[in-house]
Amino acid sequence: MKKFIINLLKYQRYSPEDELIKKIFKNSSILLLGNIISSILGVISIILTAKSLGAEQFGILILITTYVLIIDKLVNFQSWQAIIKYGAGALEMNKSNDFKSLLKFGFTLDISTAIIGTFIAVITVSFMGKWLHWEQDHITYAIFYSFIIISHINGTPIAILRLFGNFKAIATQQVIASLIKLVGVSIAWISNIGLYGFLIIWAITDVAGNLLLIHNSKKELKNQKIRHIFFVKKSKIKDQFQGIWGFLWTTQIHSSVKIGLNDLDIIIIGILTGPSNAGIYKMVKTMGGLFARISDPLYQTILPEFSRLIVRNDYGNILNLIKKPIKFISLFSILSISIFYFFGEKIITLILTDEYIDAYLPAIFYLIAISIGMVTFSFHPFLLAHGKAFRSLLILIISTFFYVPALIYGVENLSLIGASLSYIFFYVCWSLMQLFSVSTIVKEFKNESK
Repeated sequence: MKKFIINLLKYQRYSPEDELIKKIFKNSSILLLGNIISSILGVISIILTAKSLGAEQFGILILITTYVLIIDKLVNFQSWQAIIKYGAGALEMNKSNDFKSLLKFGFTLDISTAIIGTFIAVITVSFMGKWLHWEQDHITYAIFYSFIIISHINGTPIAILRLFGNFKAIATQQVIASLIKLVGVSIAWISNIGLYGFLIIWAITDVAGNLLLIHNSKKELKNQKIRHIFFVKKSKIKDQFQGIWGFLWTTQIHSSVKIGLNDLDIIIIGILTGPSNAGIYKMVKTMGGLFARISDPLYQTILPEFSRLIVRNDYGNILNLIKKPIKFISLFSILSISIFYFFGEKIITLILTDEYIDAYLPAIFYLIAISIGMVTFSFHPFLLAHGKAFRSLLILIISTFFYVPALIYGVENLSLIGASLSYIFFYVCWSLMQLFSVSTIVKEFKNESK
């Protein structure tokens, strides 16, 4: 892996003084290694689950877990983005008490939304079950699984680890959580314990991963000698951090709208074509998700750096962060899609069964869509760090407004291929509008500098 990263840096031809880019890639390489290992373990877990349950039962499991995930995302504020944006400034200016107050606020928000999300998931599951034609047992399973939301107090812990550059702890947590899941799923596969048994395994591993993340963040605070955050003097957070509530609501709405992009497709496919196709499309998204892991570490490490550079008004390095990773990601995308085009059918047949062969063509189009998003990955964190969260949200709303009807039309007429084509349509719209917005900000800065 080290050799691979070194080659990437050589490919980019960074100058010796370009330390910021090297820092980004160093941190990204740590997360990338963790992502690759956890993704491989995760894919094996999903494959074992899919092979054991079959497309129909696997589809029901995916619909239950997707339903819970949607409720969680709708209610659970994405506090990590606000903590990073405002926390980076507080740390730069050595405002220790302000930073503690921010962390206290973040944890309080995470705990409150986790409780509310669990309550909403439990009371609305019957309605969703009728819509998806679930049996009473499946509704009971979904109620049980809904209680994992109570452990989703992970926004502030993630922000803490990213702000202090402890990406090793994040990567380790991902690998350990995936390993626990694989062990559990393997036991369930050998025991042939059915749908409910697999749901229990998935629930336990989800909770264990979140608890480990909280533990790692607590340990990091101790290492940084930041203590007693819950005893810091209470004050109005909006007075300490101007615009934080507006930023939080904007990013939360942004996250909620993204549900239409990331999770709603599974539900729509389940409603229109049944749980079997929902299970198959989950395999499509799993393969695409493995491919997209290359940009996730870059996204996670680049937001704190954008926030720091904007505080310093260092637009030279900001432009480097936007432009330089594009060449590598483009090359990686072309290579990956080409490999899957030639060997995808054999891979699916080998690791799954012929029951999932319909995932091949949709997966190719899905990978094309993902590659468009990967190439433009830096636009969104740049807009967030620049205080243009509402603009980014507006772009997402407009793109999703066109995407959801395209998704429904595509699924009704072209089934799973239509779902993937609509995903390409979304990313083309989103990327063009993001590019225009970023270009406008850069031009404004250049004009002000003259």
